[in-house]
Amino acid sequence: MADLCFLCNKSDSGGESLIEVVRGMKSLRTASVERNDGKFDYLKSVTSVKVHEKCRSVYISKNCIQAAKRKQEEGETITSPLVLR
Repeated sequence: MADLCFLCNKSDSGGESLIEVVRGMKSLRTASVERNDGKFDYLKSVTSVKVHEKCRSVYISKNCIQAAKRKQEEGETITSPLVLR
């Protein structure tokens, strides 16, 4: 069985190969806490994970984290369906 990216769960993302993250685990854990995505428990129990470089850079990006938080908040506040003309 091929290895999968921890973040996107795909083995091949546009030909991009997987890298093993060892030294960057702290930033992945921090991003998981900020995103509140439930991946922190797994990340604190392992010493390395395999990810695509692009997935990792998007996952730990402060701007992407803020955008994900906004999407979660908007999803929680919208209670009525949109009315189209």
